[in-house]
Amino acid sequence: MTKRYSRPPALQPDALDALLAREAARAPDPVSDALRARLLSDALTRMPPPRPGVAQPRRGFLVRIWQAIGGVPGFAGMATAGLAGVWIGAADPDSVSGLSTALWQGAALVNPDLADWQADAPDGFEIDPLLALLQEN
Repeated sequence: MTKRYSRPPALQPDALDALLAREAARAPDPVSDALRARLLSDALTRMPPPRPGVAQPRRGFLVRIWQAIGGVPGFAGMATAGLAGVWIGAADPDSVSGLSTALWQGAALVNPDLADWQADAPDGFEIDPLLALLQEN
């Protein structure tokens, strides 16, 4: 069984005033001021004295930058990305096309000739509409 939650009732303009008036009319705290003062003084006498803090030496600017980068792993990633950016930016288009040819030399296998499509078609398969579609593109 699921619970259904309803919206809280709309807050009336005098609701806060009524709540504060009710709280003001409540009986005062049963603990007297004298008892409260004795409890606080007893608690303060039993507390250990504060220890002086040890001041940490302020780290240098370069150390803070090194930590913000992420140390050695962060610097290695940034250096690699920077070198790759310089290489890509400085490479002339001829070397990039040679690299893409070397990486994608299997692309010719993905795009067979139309004759291969016709030779592999099963008997009774109407290849002419398919060939017309392929030749348009």
